[in-house]
Amino acid sequence: MTDMRKSLFRRPLFMQVRDAVVERIAGGEWAPATALPNEIDLAREMGVSVGTLRKALDILEAERILSRHQGRGTFVNDQASGELAFRFHNIRTASGEWVYSTFRDVEVSAGRADDRERSRLQLGESQNVFRIQRVRLFAGNPYMLERSCVPEALFPNLKEETIAPHQLREIAAAYGVALARAQERISALVADETVAERLQIPEGAAILLLDRVVYSSEGTPVEWRLAQCHLHDGHYRADMT
Repeated sequence: MTDMRKSLFRRPLFMQVRDAVVERIAGGEWAPATALPNEIDLAREMGVSVGTLRKALDILEAERILSRHQGRGTFVNDQASGELAFRFHNIRTASGEWVYSTFRDVEVSAGRADDRERSRLQLGESQNVFRIQRVRLFAGNPYMLERSCVPEALFPNLKEETIAPHQLREIAAAYGVALARAQERISALVADETVAERLQIPEGAAILLLDRVVYSSEGTPVEWRLAQCHLHDGHYRADMT
């Protein structure tokens, strides 16, 4: 194979730098709110040009792993605080504010991933998942029946008491997994008897089906979620930039 053909299979250098920065963040070298070294020093340390480093930082900023502040430097974002805490949750109240969830009827199980789970989470045939089912409530009222699964390999020894009160962002942060993006499919359907009972709505009421996969900063699927949602007076908001 010629050098040119070989080069087509290489990951670009700026992406290798991006991956190295993510690895150091995930490993705890740079904690949330920590400032990275200045660009000249970091480029020299990593053996690349400042231009290459800046391209890597541009991507990490777009992925919301880092934030740059003029005159102050580049900082690691805290994935579990502020606006970032809600970037994968698009349900809003009638006035446009984020819906803060509490949970009930939490069920957690573990087992071999089935065909759909393997496909959506890009798992091998022998890999296991944790499955979580729970009802989300807002102001004491149920609005979402949520079924999700996460790879056991990413979250070894995950306990039910850890899952029950926490959001994915908090669990991921505890395991050093940086969340970068999500893809969500939205479709409309009607509530069957089971969903109607769990959400305390009439059978046959219109609901949304939210089919979402969340990916880590390394491009690995972290969670697959199927959620059946009745919005009541709220709405689903998607910001397009």
